[in-house]
Amino acid sequence: MLTAVSFSRVQLFDACKLAYKLRHIDKVPEPKSAPLIGGSLFHAWAEKYVAHLIETKRQTDLEMAQELSKDQTVIKETIPFEVLEDIQALFLKWVESFVLPGVPVKVEQELALDRDFVPCNWFDKATLIRAKIDRVEQPPGAELVIHDYKTSRALPEYKPLQGKTYAYMKNVDL
Repeated sequence: MLTAVSFSRVQLFDACKLAYKLRHIDKVPEPKSAPLIGGSLFHAWAEKYVAHLIETKRQTDLEMAQELSKDQTVIKETIPFEVLEDIQALFLKWVESFVLPGVPVKVEQELALDRDFVPCNWFDKATLIRAKIDRVEQPPGAELVIHDYKTSRALPEYKPLQGKTYAYMKNVDL
């Protein structure tokens, strides 16, 4: 049964309860697909890149991004060469259009809420909702801006549940 939820867990539970049980209750290991490994690599590079910009107080650093895109050691899995080329191109295209805003930013923010929708620790027994946000920023006088990186070629359909999950996280401390 669902004890703590995230968007991806609810999606899997709705699609196939047996798959949910095998993955999250029985903890049966499963091989990662090449696109999933590529997405992990993109996320790792993006996290390191944005953290570097924050640390160095720069808005962009194309040279660092070029070097970073050659580093496959940021993830444990081995990535097929053809997928690596695609992910490198996607990452460098993203970097070219990305400028770190001059506002508070956090990357790979892990947020958790209990059953009363009060922020709590990620691993607390009382945790009901978990969300890992790729990048969150807060422009002056505005609500939070949440970025969810997608690395597949297909544009994903709008997911109201995912948006609502993030909406509960609006009291993020930046």
